[in-house]
This record gives sequence, structure tokens and C-alpha cells, in this order.
Amino acid sequence: MPSPILLHWSGPYPESEIPTFTKAHDYGIYMIVGYHITNGPETVLYIGKAQDQKFATRLGQHGWLSKESMPVSVYLGRICKQKEAPILNKQEEEQFWSEAISEAERLLIFSMSPHYNSSNIYWASFEQQVVVYNLGRRHRLAPVLDSEFWHIQNQTFGTDDENKYKYLSE
Repeated sequence: MPSPILLHWSGPYPESEIPTFTKAHDYGIYMIVGYHITNGPETVLYIGKAQDQKFATRLGQHGWLSKESMPVSVYLGRICKQKEAPILNKQEEEQFWSEAISEAERLLIFSMSPHYNSSNIYWASFEQQVVVYNLGRRHRLAPVLDSEFWHIQNQTFGTDDENKYKYLSE
């Protein structure tokens, strides 16, 4: 999987605009933001992907959106190509896109731990380093996420056992 993955974010969009996300480029990662009882307003509630269906269809499958106590908003992240990216044939591009969207979703969920997601919250392993650049209107996402950071942190510290820590001054 070539890295980095560039995600260009737009939003926030109100729930009422979800049915309009049907254009040819309306695929990618989405982030649902709203009120959470312990974290308050503007909390990242859920991160998902619209891979085989457009944003409008995928977001429409979340029946819980209309049941939220406060209105939610949606941010859309579309995968972009770097200008100097190699030219791929259609099959290679589809494979790259499929891998990129899945890896980006896993890294975003793991790093953000949204309240309503249930997978990739506690650990997500990556066969190779994945770097995601969040560009545009990214809400509270870090500008850069790197799977290597989480791997190193887990390898170095792992648990709260102080005997595992090695400091330079020791």
C-alpha cells in the first residue's frame, strides 16, 4: 500500500444534506459529529467508510442519526492523489483505492476512538506503515496520523508497569 494517504475533508454538513451526496466522487471516509453525554457538543461520534456505495446511501443506513438528542453534522473525507503519483491502470487504481480507504478508516477509528464505533477501537495492527494526511475541514482530526506512532507506543510502554520503562537518564 503506497503511503501517504491524502484525505481532503469538507463539512460540516447538516443531516438534512445527506441525501445530496450522490455525485460520482461521493465515496470515501465520513465522520459524524454531535453531542455526547460525557464529552459534550462537537464530539466525534462515529467514523465510517462509503466504499461500495455513495455517502448518501451509506449514511442513510445509520437509523440512529435521527434519534440523537441534538442535531448531528457530517464531515466527508475523499481520497486524493498526489500530483506526482505514479499512473496506475484501472485495476491498480481500484486496488489502491480499496486498500487506502480501509487502512485510513482503521487508523482514524483507532486514533480517535469514536464513541459509537465498535471495531478497531482498542487495537488495529498494520502490516506496513500507514500515514494519513487530513487536509481541509478536518474538525478535530490531527493533521497527520501515522500507524508507526501507535506501534512504537505499544511496543515501548505496553502496560502501566513502570519496570518496563527505560529512560535516558537511567
